[in-house]
Amino acid sequence: MSLEQQSITASGIPLSEFYGPADVDRSYEREVGDPGQFPFTRGKYAGGYRTGMWIARNLAGTESARATNERLRFLIAQGQRGLAVVPDTATQSGFDYDHPWGAPLVGLQGVPLACVEDMAAMCDGIDLASINASFSTFQTPVAAQYAVNAARRGYEQGILRGSIQNDPICARITGYDPGNPLDVTLRMSIDAIAYCDEHMPRWHSTVVNTYILREAGTDAVQEMAFGLAVAFYYLALARDRGVPIDASAPRFAIIAGLHNDFFEEIAKLRATRRVWAKYVKETLHARDERSHAVTISVHTCGSTLPGQQPVNNITRSAIQALAAVLGGCRGLDLSCYDEPFNIPSQEAATVALRTHALLQHEWGIAQVADPLGGSYYVEELTDRMEERIWAVLGQIEEAGGIREAYDSGWIQREIDLSASKLEQGIDSGEIPVVGRNCFNDDNTIDDLLPTGLTYSDPNAEQLDWLRSYKAGRDRRALRDSLQALVDAGREREPNVFEAMMAAMDAGATTGEVTGAVRLAYGEPFDPVGMVEAPVELH
Repeated sequence: MSLEQQSITASGIPLSEFYGPADVDRSYEREVGDPGQFPFTRGKYAGGYRTGMWIARNLAGTESARATNERLRFLIAQGQRGLAVVPDTATQSGFDYDHPWGAPLVGLQGVPLACVEDMAAMCDGIDLASINASFSTFQTPVAAQYAVNAARRGYEQGILRGSIQNDPICARITGYDPGNPLDVTLRMSIDAIAYCDEHMPRWHSTVVNTYILREAGTDAVQEMAFGLAVAFYYLALARDRGVPIDASAPRFAIIAGLHNDFFEEIAKLRATRRVWAKYVKETLHARDERSHAVTISVHTCGSTLPGQQPVNNITRSAIQALAAVLGGCRGLDLSCYDEPFNIPSQEAATVALRTHALLQHEWGIAQVADPLGGSYYVEELTDRMEERIWAVLGQIEEAGGIREAYDSGWIQREIDLSASKLEQGIDSGEIPVVGRNCFNDDNTIDDLLPTGLTYSDPNAEQLDWLRSYKAGRDRRALRDSLQALVDAGREREPNVFEAMMAAMDAGATTGEVTGAVRLAYGEPFDPVGMVEAPVELH
């Protein structure tokens, strides 16, 4: 790569050869501030990681709830305090895994979660009061499963800690949940926020997933601008639903992707906290300081891990994790070195956990809050990132807001252009990827596949189990609860999340409760017309 090519960041921000005092001529109090103070550029807490170490997570989810339970117990035994669960493709798309569309995908890329019994099997033997459970899914019914299972086990809802992405717009932008009209999923999402406000105060009711926007092809600026616009839209909808900004905003979070441009990614996290603080305080008029300080978790980007020379991915993830920590993340999921091939193996998950331990205990990184604060380069780059994020937010506003920008196709066109530019840069060699387009060998990906790694296969036994489970339910209780959910969806005031929990407690599944809400909005029970409701609904 030439010096000219190195003179811009991955997002196209021009760079000087060096930075000095003239580059940081700004109001410290207004634009930077101490750690734990507005505008939270330097971190959410005054003590940084002295206040509390970031939550170390690694994604878990495999062919069955029982198998995933074994992995979760292993991770807890290894010291992981937060559980990060990824459902399988069928669940992510809002289908039960015995649905004709979903059956070939059961257990693929995650754990099948169709009902409370699946959740119970996955959480068996795990103390729900002592862990933070993060669900990497847009499907609001999964949060209902978790809450119902916890209640059955005697846990008070007020002590449950964790999060659900509950983010239908980012889901639709990136191709998830294609069968549900956006108004249907927004109703479930906003009602979940309202329910958590009253009953689950320690639960992050919405985690806007900018990670998947980055994986879809956005650059760092677009990732955060699109995600922030989505978050601000949800906050406004929740306010209109009767949830004050100062009740909902403190329980919002962002999970960002962490890509390869080390300093730009650090600046991105710092600038995002600053934009959030200013907008929530000055535009949404939140008064509580907790509303001004957004929680940002990070998932290192799996798309940056090529299948060629996969052991190099250990180094990539470690350096990305270092950037996330220096940027002040509060939770961190490391992509494992074998992710180009399958859900992480136990060996790869252990390496990722040890990477957390190295960062937390060996290198002194956590001893000082925002150790890069005051760096001429980092502060200037943070300013430039903020400027560009505000500029894209302005473009979205000019397009009529995030909903209109999505409906018109503008968001998708911007992502497609950015993704194409990235891929062309890699293909041409202008963007170096070690092992793929430079320093590469003649071996194929299959030749380089580490011994013992296999591609995930669906688990057919799960299909038989779910069909048997559905056949054995109390049909009257199922009918009454699903009809109550339909009725709640037709009115504004009843909370469909609460009705959803009641239906799941009566035996309903993810696909069935979503289908009931669809019926309430005049949509078909099954978006692809392949199954009927399990009971008569009107």
